[in-house]
Amino acid sequence: MPVLISFPAQFAERIGGAQSVLVDGETVGEALTRLTEQHAALAPLVWPRATAASSGGAAELNPVIVVFLNGEDIRGAGGLKAPLRDGDKLMVISAVEGG
Repeated sequence: MPVLISFPAQFAERIGGAQSVLVDGETVGEALTRLTEQHAALAPLVWPRATAASSGGAAELNPVIVVFLNGEDIRGAGGLKAPLRDGDKLMVISAVEGG
């Protein structure tokens, strides 16, 4: 089922300026895996180095990003295993840390 994934300019500039793409996926993790398979330049931003190089889906996200499913942080909504429905929207943003 198609879901729209949108992301900030730092991601978009790696894939020709597109700030969102449509991908298929049954879960958040599957949709993000398909995104990075279609746009390999995004893989290092989405997945930690060890998992980006592995095949068949990643177990965790790069800690420098946060993913929202229909406006809800996926960490409270099932994480990468959260199921997707047709028309869902994912937003990938850079995590902000203070100090």
